[in-house]
Amino acid sequence: MAWTVEQHMLSMVEHNTRIGWWMKTKDGSNNRRPPERLTPPKSVREQKASSERGQRVLQRTRARAATKARLNN
Repeated sequence: MAWTVEQHMLSMVEHNTRIGWWMKTKDGSNNRRPPERLTPPKSVREQKASSERGQRVLQRTRARAATKARLNN
């Protein structure tokens, strides 16, 4: 987990407080643009997986560019 249980609970309290204030605004009374929840940072495992996906995409993009360059010459 990227956040502890206490951090998750504080995030919920913070979000519910923002919802309460939002409900008193024009946007809240018209149910428009509600506040977004805070998202926890990614865990180390998720960061590594995302980085590996990014590397694979980069390799594919470079391979396509090289192929395209060879075909254009």
